[in-house]
Amino acid sequence: MSKQKTWTAKTAELKSDWFVVDATDQVLGRLASSVAKILRGKHKPTFTPHLNTGDHVIIINASKAKVSGAKLTGKQYTRYTGYPGGLRTRTLQRAQERDPTFPWMNAGKGMRQHNTRGAAMPTPLRTYAGAARGPAVEPGRCPNRGRGGGSAERADQLNGVSDRTLPSGSVNHAMRSPLGVGQMPWASCSIPS
Repeated sequence: MSKQKTWTAKTAELKSDWFVVDATDQVLGRLASSVAKILRGKHKPTFTPHLNTGDHVIIINASKAKVSGAKLTGKQYTRYTGYPGGLRTRTLQRAQERDPTFPWMNAGKGMRQHNTRGAAMPTPLRTYAGAARGPAVEPGRCPNRGRGGGSAERADQLNGVSDRTLPSGSVNHAMRSPLGVGQMPWASCSIPS
């Protein structure tokens, strides 16, 4: 009998896709846990625990997300200034008034790994309080994949891709989740081969 070896991904073989997530009328924690799995790369068959196999996620309409129960006034975010008597608390409602993206970044921080790979994970997560900003973050359209600034069309020219436009209304209706669980409102921006 021959021995079978466990397959592991190599750094050169890794490719990351982009997902645009519309958070309108979505429950904060449930969507944040799905986004955390996408950022980690657990939805891929090529998942390797010691490598960063995750994808990039853009969350739009973060201010329109819902929370269940009385969490809007009951959930407290605490921090300590480092001085005596410096305990500061803030409710979820007040935190959303100050910065609508704060609950998303805090939920993502709590759901990712607490090591060096987890420290690098906020980079692929981008949140916007309102609708998409410009053609690079438009639902159904891939963001810029080139190095540095520039438009998505310029990145397409550099990468040799003719068109990345997804079917119209791809984010407006629920698409099948890459995790295979339920219906989630995201559109994959992977390049069709």
